[in-house]
Amino acid sequence: MAPNRTHLGCPPELESAIEEELSVLGSIEARYTDELARLEQSDTSGSAKERLRQQLEWRRKSAREPHVLKLTELRQRLLAETIWRFETKH
Repeated sequence: MAPNRTHLGCPPELESAIEEELSVLGSIEARYTDELARLEQSDTSGSAKERLRQQLEWRRKSAREPHVLKLTELRQRLLAETIWRFETKH
């Protein structure tokens, strides 16, 4: 394995950044699941409950978006690293 590379063959800072973004996304999903479960168990009326479900989903999507975009950027960097590494080997 090349120096300063993880078991996945990428720079440690890149793998760390990917793991951090995945962790944040996991936290967002867990919070959404908990909030949705509390809403479903509440005595809130049907129409109000539906409106609150939509608000929860909007907040979930809004919270996720920057992290999904960051993961996409990190994935592109990982692919570029991989391609570069294989192209430079002879």
